[in-house]
Amino acid sequence: KEAEFYQELTRLRDKEVFEVHEFSNFVDNIRVTVSSHLHSLMMKEADLLSELNLVWNLFLMGRGEMFHVFINVTEERLRKPPTITTQNDVNEAWRSSSQLVLSPSEEDVLSQKVRLIVGSEPYESWNQLTIQFAVSWPLHLIITPTAISKYNKVFSLLLLIRRTQNALNHLWTDMMMKERFGRRETKELGDTVWETRLHISFLISNIQSYVLSDVLETQKAKLLKKLEETKSFETVKEAHEQFLTDVSAHIFLLNPKILKILKDLLTTSLSFAQALSSNYQAAANLCETMNLKAVLLLQLLTSMRQKLQGNHLSQLLLRLDYNRYFSLSKKITDKKSSS
Repeated sequence: KEAEFYQELTRLRDKEVFEVHEFSNFVDNIRVTVSSHLHSLMMKEADLLSELNLVWNLFLMGRGEMFHVFINVTEERLRKPPTITTQNDVNEAWRSSSQLVLSPSEEDVLSQKVRLIVGSEPYESWNQLTIQFAVSWPLHLIITPTAISKYNKVFSLLLLIRRTQNALNHLWTDMMMKERFGRRETKELGDTVWETRLHISFLISNIQSYVLSDVLETQKAKLLKKLEETKSFETVKEAHEQFLTDVSAHIFLLNPKILKILKDLLTTSLSFAQALSSNYQAAANLCETMNLKAVLLLQLLTSMRQKLQGNHLSQLLLRLDYNRYFSLSKKITDKKSSS
């Protein structure tokens, strides 16, 4: 191909009259050929799909069982501000978790490409946790540092959702055990706490289902379809960038108002579940706070339904409030239980 291009360029150079249109076609031909070659290099030789699957298993929690183990091991440790040993401890816990879940070959690949990074600010370590990922050459042209930064923002929200869901599930087990043994506090605060846990678990579970199924799986399928249909490097790069933009938009990372309320609800729900294991009264005091945050989130989502493009918001509202129970009652617990 290089020889053919050189001959064609020589022919155009030697012409008595310079033809702009002919030269433009020549440049376009070079661009298409180079793009096709880069596409082949990315898809076949560098195996972009395998790299994307690895990225998705990490940043989008495709290997949920590994994160389940990791969260259980590090939950209490990472609630505290980081110390000089935190990052090393976290990576040791990460290696132990991956060894329990992954095959030796998968664990070996992960150990070479992944490192967890914890910031040094004086607040909860969970909020400073990011993934450092070594992208294989030449796939850094597609999975750029900017793309990794966007993946980490998605990962941060998914991690908070997963931790909250795990804590609520553990809470149910803990409450069942205490009720079975007739603990006095469960009888005194049982109605309020049980109903709040039930409704909050419903909301968080459906938020998680929306993110994982309605957003991530749908957007991954769209991206894979585009990658299968094209032979152009530019199209592959643009499709991946659009994938990250769509995912970020659909989980509200690009909407600060909704994102803040969503994170507040998740954080309060997590505090509720953690407090209930040791301090029933503190947990009961959080019931009304969660009630207000949940209702505020539903009201904001409903009010913004017409302003936001796409049907992703309608899908989330359908999951959260399909029979308008919460929006009509304006609360997640009734007066009798909350009094």
